Amino acid sequence: MLVVAPFLCVASVGLLCWLVFTLAIYALPFAIGVVAFLHAIHAGGGAIGAVVTGFLAGVVTLLAGQMAFALVAVVWFRMMLALIFAIPAALAGYSTTLGLAQTDLSSGIWAHLFAITGAALVGGTAWVRMWAFIPADAQEQDRGRPRSHSHLG
Repeated sequence: MLVVAPFLCVASVGLLCWLVFTLAIYALPFAIGVVAFLHAIHAGGGAIGAVVTGFLAGVVTLLAGQMAFALVAVVWFRMMLALIFAIPAALAGYSTTLGLAQTDLSSGIWAHLFAITGAALVGGTAWVRMWAFIPADAQEQDRGRPRSHSHLG
């Protein structure tokens, strides 16, 4: 068991890092879903109603963000929307990296420096993933290439 434990530790940290980077784009919808859930609970909506309300609020937030990002061609609007999605992801990355760093580092300064680096990486990942919601034909038009009209004959 003593031989397997270090490998399991490395694998679990790797899995956690993969989850943080994969789920970074969903930090804002999750946060809005939690706020809607808590509001519904405090308003007397009941447990099932609060879960449904929180889930729907998160889904609507994600879909509205994706649609707005894909349909609006104004670059500054896309940058602001990507920033709105990246900030909660960066906060989640900071918290996760700080928790991992504090388990291994005795210096608080180094733990916070690693956490800031993790926040930048996770926030940057969310920023880049938002740009994936642009349709391919819109990306070509943004680069100055004309759209292909192969269906015209």
